[in-house]
Amino acid sequence: MSKAKRLGRLAGWLVYPLVAPFVQGIRMAGDVRDMMRVIRSDASDGEATAPPEADVHQARQQSRRNGRSMGALALGVMALWGGSVVWGHVRPFGLQGLQTLILGLMAGIRALLACYRNWLLRVGEVRPVASFLRDPRNLWPR
Repeated sequence: MSKAKRLGRLAGWLVYPLVAPFVQGIRMAGDVRDMMRVIRSDASDGEATAPPEADVHQARQQSRRNGRSMGALALGVMALWGGSVVWGHVRPFGLQGLQTLILGLMAGIRALLACYRNWLLRVGEVRPVASFLRDPRNLWPR
C-alpha cells in the first residue's frame, strides 16, 4: 500500500466523525422530503394521498425520542467538558478538551436535525430551516 493511500485513509478516518452528522442529516432531510412528496402526489382518483397515519406517528415518535436523547447527551457532554475544564485542570482547547467539545457539538447537531425532522412531520410540509429557528419552542420536539 502506497504512502499516499495510507495518508488518505488516515485523513478519512480522522475527518469522518466531523462529517458523519451532516451526511446523516442530509439523508434524514431527503427522507422527510420524500415523505412530503408522497403526501402531495396525486392518486389515480385525483386526490392527494398521504402515508398511513401510523407511519407518520411512528416517525414523529422516533424523531422526538432521537431529539430528546441526543439533546440530553449533548448537554451532558458539554457539562462534562465544562467541569473538566474548571475542576479537572484540562486545557479547554487541548487534545482531550477538543475531543470532548467536538463530541458534544456533534450530538447537538444531531439533536437539532432530529428536532427539525419532528417539526417538519408536525407541520406536514417542507419549510426552510429559518422558519424552524424563528420559534425557540421548536427546539424541543413535541
